[in-house]
Amino acid sequence: MPIRSYLEANANFEPAEVHAMSQAFDQACTALDVTAPNTLIERSVVAARIMGLARIGMIDTARLRDQAVLAAQALRSR
Repeated sequence: MPIRSYLEANANFEPAEVHAMSQAFDQACTALDVTAPNTLIERSVVAARIMGLARIGMIDTARLRDQAVLAAQALRSR
């Protein structure tokens, strides 16, 4: 499921931003091994983190990916 499916209808992202978020989402999900259909909750957490960072202006793919991975790992360690 691509990140586009998590975007709200009123999300105002430019195509380049959506592209960066999509790449970061795919890379983060791969790094976290949350690519199977039964990992929907984890994928939602990753998508939410990436979208939240993009809303405040972070659109660098590597930074989005790294921050999403760190956030997901922190949740896993609880």
